[in-house]
Amino acid sequence: MFPNPHNTLEDFVIKLREQRYAPSSIKTYKNALSKFFVAFNSHDLKHLSIRQIQNFISKLHYKDGISPTYQRQIISAINMYYGFYFNRKLDMTFLCPR
Repeated sequence: MFPNPHNTLEDFVIKLREQRYAPSSIKTYKNALSKFFVAFNSHDLKHLSIRQIQNFISKLHYKDGISPTYQRQIISAINMYYGFYFNRKLDMTFLCPR
C-alpha cells in the first residue's frame, strides 16, 4: 500500500549523490525526510496537503524547537522528495523563516 520508507530513503540518498550533494547535506536531508516519514507513516504521502505539512513543520518548531536553518532544510528535503517521486512542486516558501 505505502512505499517502504527505508527503501525510499536509500533511493533518495542515491539521487542526492548523483546530483553531487555533499555528504553532510545528504545526511541532513536523509534525517529530515526520516522525521517526515515517521510523522506520516500511516498516510498516503502522495496526497498530503500543504496544510498537513505546515502543521508538521509547526509542531517541530514549537515542540522540538528546531532552528530556522533546520526548518529550511526539512522543507527542502520534503520538496525534493515530492519532486523526485511524484513530479510535484510544492510551494512552501511561506514556511521558510527569514
